[in-house]
Amino acid sequence: MLFIGFPVFVMDDIFIFLDLTATSLIDLSIGMMLLIAAIVNQQKNIETALHVMQTEMDVRKHAEHVLQERKALFEKVFQLVPVTLTVTRMRDGYYIDVNRNWKSLSGWSRDEVIGVTSADINLWADIEQRNKLVELINRDGEVRNMQISFRHHHGHIF
Repeated sequence: MLFIGFPVFVMDDIFIFLDLTATSLIDLSIGMMLLIAAIVNQQKNIETALHVMQTEMDVRKHAEHVLQERKALFEKVFQLVPVTLTVTRMRDGYYIDVNRNWKSLSGWSRDEVIGVTSADINLWADIEQRNKLVELINRDGEVRNMQISFRHHHGHIF
């Protein structure tokens, strides 16, 4: 039997010594080869994972870019359509957005109505018309050819 005593590794000024026989040296070598193979395999797995993550990030960035383009296009169409458009919550008439034609029709600027309700600005000349509109939308999903009276910012009915 061969007796070997040597430092196997040094870490933070600590020497680790092993006393090995020839058989245990072969076992240690096999173990080290398996450890190295496992480390190499993990490195390949890490590289694959990093590649997958980079691909996913690229796909996400592309999707975000497409979303921003569509959002910009929607905003342009929303503002340029030649009729008055508003986006409101149905349950309470809370204004989310209005297009550029809104002010000439209602007298209210976009900044004055975003974040308030139609009740806050007393828009409906007859609140029952709003209730009927909501009822029809809930029932049919849309409303066509309904005459509605609104109150202008300066008080007159249109």
